[in-house]
Amino acid sequence: MQELPKYKIIFLILSSDKYPSPINEKKQKKTWVKYAKNSGNKVIFYKGGTHELLDEDYLYVNSGDGLYDIGYKTIDALKWVKKNYDFEYVVRSNSSTYINVKEIEKFIESLDLNTPIYAGRSTSFNNQFNYVHGSCIILNSLAVMNIIENEEHWDHRLIDDAALGKLFDLNKIKVLDKDIFHVGSELLRKEFNKNQIAYRCKMELAGYPRYLDKFFIQLVHDFLSNKNSSLKVFFYRVVFNVIKIFNFKYYYLRYIPRIYYKLLSFLPNKFKKYIKKLITNLKF
Repeated sequence: MQELPKYKIIFLILSSDKYPSPINEKKQKKTWVKYAKNSGNKVIFYKGGTHELLDEDYLYVNSGDGLYDIGYKTIDALKWVKKNYDFEYVVRSNSSTYINVKEIEKFIESLDLNTPIYAGRSTSFNNQFNYVHGSCIILNSLAVMNIIENEEHWDHRLIDDAALGKLFDLNKIKVLDKDIFHVGSELLRKEFNKNQIAYRCKMELAGYPRYLDKFFIQLVHDFLSNKNSSLKVFFYRVVFNVIKIFNFKYYYLRYIPRIYYKLLSFLPNKFKKYIKKLITNLKF
């Protein structure tokens, strides 16, 4: 039997052809992905396709690329990785996250490979169970095998990271909490912690348009590499905050739901049920 290629860590990056994923991936490849490969690790971007195929850094699995396809896609990608590589850890991430490879390597050195490891930023699902935020999920080979052996218990009605947490909760595998940093405007004030394992750069969460994700990924890289000049950071702060003021999508996403639910609270219960039913029917 042919010996499988060995890697300490395989970074499995959730990918798609939808904006802004391709743009962010180009920046990732020039920054942390390059370092991860040079350190002897494997990096695979996985996305949906019509058949299973590895094309350079991209793994295509027989799945769609919609939000609720991610669970199927992730299970298929983990199966493929388990079949084709000998590894200690899989770090599942996405195209809007910068992985601090050095800190990941440092963190896993203290872990016990003889028990399933499920680590990352702990989040509560309606106080029912805890799950690891999907931007950086650390799994050892035993945890990956547990997913594959229990895939029928994956609840595909939930978002993938919550579904994974539910599956592990059923199997009595607890979250090992390890925080990550959600990047916002504080980065433009040079407030930065170099000791995080990952930095989420989904900038619409901080009020910026998504086309700025790649600039924040680069900023994180430059801070970690001690390359950011005060002048460049100041320039970005001025320009990006002007852009933020005119990012009307942010105001819509932040305030319209609040206004909607506030108005709804004044209506009679019968009318509320009618409105909710009407909206549900419109969605389908």
